[in-house]
Amino acid sequence: MFGQVLTTDENIYFSSAEKLYAVDTSTGEEKWSHSVNGQASVPAVVSDSVLYTDSSGLHAVQKGTGEEMWEYNFSSELAFPSRFPTTVASTNHVFITDLTKEGPAVLKAIDLQSGKEAWKLAGDWSSTIAPAVIQDKLYIPAAGKMLIINEKNGKELHSFNTKGVINSYAASDQQIIAVNISGNVASYDSNTGELLWEYDNELLGLPNSPDITISKDKVLLTEKKSGSIIALDASSGNEAWNKQFGEEKNSVVMGAAITTPSVIENTLYIGIFDGQDEQFKNLPDFSNLTAINEETGEKLWHYPVDDYIMYPPAFVNGSVIVTNMEQTVTAYQGGENAVKKEQTVDNEQEVKAADNTITNDGVMEKNSDGLYDLSLYEGNWSTPGSDEMAFKLSFTDSTSGVITFYSQGGENPQPFKYVYPSGTLMAKIGIEEKPTILILFDSGVLEYKDNEQKYFLEKTSAAAETGQEGELRVSGFEGKWCDSSQTLCFDLELIDDSGGTLEYYQEREPFKESFVITYEDEYSMVVEADGSEQVKLNLDADKNTLTYDIEFRKEKLTRQ
Repeated sequence: MFGQVLTTDENIYFSSAEKLYAVDTSTGEEKWSHSVNGQASVPAVVSDSVLYTDSSGLHAVQKGTGEEMWEYNFSSELAFPSRFPTTVASTNHVFITDLTKEGPAVLKAIDLQSGKEAWKLAGDWSSTIAPAVIQDKLYIPAAGKMLIINEKNGKELHSFNTKGVINSYAASDQQIIAVNISGNVASYDSNTGELLWEYDNELLGLPNSPDITISKDKVLLTEKKSGSIIALDASSGNEAWNKQFGEEKNSVVMGAAITTPSVIENTLYIGIFDGQDEQFKNLPDFSNLTAINEETGEKLWHYPVDDYIMYPPAFVNGSVIVTNMEQTVTAYQGGENAVKKEQTVDNEQEVKAADNTITNDGVMEKNSDGLYDLSLYEGNWSTPGSDEMAFKLSFTDSTSGVITFYSQGGENPQPFKYVYPSGTLMAKIGIEEKPTILILFDSGVLEYKDNEQKYFLEKTSAAAETGQEGELRVSGFEGKWCDSSQTLCFDLELIDDSGGTLEYYQEREPFKESFVITYEDEYSMVVEADGSEQVKLNLDADKNTLTYDIEFRKEKLTRQ
């Protein structure tokens, strides 16, 4: 699938997972393509350079030819969800984060001309929430504050506290709009940090993360999964309108009901998933390119597109440019009729299925985008060298789990609800639904943060005992299991902490095979049988239901 487009008067720039393309804005003809390593960020154009990041690092190519000018490699490869989705550049530098082995990110300014590091800043930065450049200032969201940096030399100009941990934000030369993980929306003066106004809506808090658009008179908060757009008065924060577009059910398959809007001349343009596919439940049939009055939220017109619009529409030379799922970018004439103008690039490669692997119960497992299998979050975690923060985390199903905090020799189990977008585990813990973010780094470090505190934790020994001396913590997997039809039945026996046997006894020809354990915690185990593929086994909370998962087959079994 193509990424979001960058439009200029001359060219449109966008990428697939294999190439960065430059396409003539007027004719739709391809000018050049350049090989990339994995999905690239939305590019930036500064002077004669096109700048982008891919999994290997930051790259600058010639605007006219696509030839590489220089590259700056990350310390280790970073998949798309671990990088800024857009390329952040000023007239002097391009800004990236590089993850350290310890977990925290280092912000680096790379010189536009040489591709060399100009300065770097270590701190509590997010590798996925991009900073904003306004004139010669760089605005960086940190834990509970906003840091303003001189972009030329990396020196701090000033900072101000924000209302909790920032989940999303946008900045202009007048104000900064920040939404925290509880759903509080706050406006701050860009120059002084003075709090101008607040707006609270818990629907904007975790697990949601609204996109923010600042126009001349409005602040638009877009919750793409539900299809909601809230328009606030930019000067007062008062709600101007709050409307639903599209159907939330489409987010089950598509990940969203609508795109983020683009705004031009007091009109919002969005893509809305619409219709119902005749074969697949919760799969829309097409997208509607839709224009909305910014003042009232009323629809002005819509144009059905026989494809899926995936990103905010872009504008250039009187045309609306949209990126479709089926590997095409299309230009439409603006205006009431929205007549289709010309289809541009059609990728010759076979259209592939989405890389995100979603199991039947909705849990995302590790895939080519670098998302971790959720089972890697499970187990006991604590702050290195102390018990300042210690807990055990487990999942009970695709939306909930239990986190047991250890404190002063006691245990305090708390239920939580969660979602897992873009490699960040977002949870609401306890009865009060305390918003919390958990991020797992390649080094095995787990970051835990809420509006009050932040910790970096390490996993305790995998051989932790569960009560009785010498008892394996995966002993709950032992015993006989069968599916509801009694067609898949086996007896699981552990020999030691490295493996055991599976005896299938409901087959036409019963057989027994040995296995080794390649991953285990109290509720999850991955085993590799002799001469066979890996089998994933997951227990529910009471350990009486077992999910048996191999390639092309997944079954729910109950204890016999």
